[in-house]
Amino acid sequence: MKKRILLAPSLLCGIAVTLFAQQPVAPPSGSAGDGPSLEVTMSFIQDKLNELGRVAFAESLRAGGGGYTIHAVYEYSNVIADASQCRISYHQKRWANGMLAPEDDHSFSLRDVQEVVVRPYEQGANEDHAKSGPPWVSTVTPAVTRLEVRRPHGSRNDFVFADSNLADRLAKALTHAVELCGGGNKDPF
Repeated sequence: MKKRILLAPSLLCGIAVTLFAQQPVAPPSGSAGDGPSLEVTMSFIQDKLNELGRVAFAESLRAGGGGYTIHAVYEYSNVIADASQCRISYHQKRWANGMLAPEDDHSFSLRDVQEVVVRPYEQGANEDHAKSGPPWVSTVTPAVTRLEVRRPHGSRNDFVFADSNLADRLAKALTHAVELCGGGNKDPF
């Protein structure tokens, strides 16, 4: 009799364990390890940014009763996406109304990137104008897209695209690279 009493709870526990093990379990959420390796991702970023060529547009700025138009051209070259250092460096040229602005060499660590944002250049320019003082309003033709790589303390690196689909693809690749390098927004709230 005592054997039966001890056997019954053991059988019930065994059945419960078996039933629990058969319950469907949601797959784990995607992690930085999902998808292409860092080397493949960085190679894609480097190739696509080096292939951009020149991106030209006209930005009309209006405030009050006056305004002016800037014919802008952006060009990126010598892009190096270094997977071993989680760093992207590049050379940028800008022209305004045919005049070459000082050329700049830039670099940033993917570990420092807090977010990657893609939006119409016009929207970003208008938000920048609103923060900096006079109420300038920008209108951009043809429409171009700005990819913003945002870092701490308001620092950012911008890339201008004529093709918004390519900007979206690069934003996904950059976000994946940032995750693989341990970057991203670390603010818990």
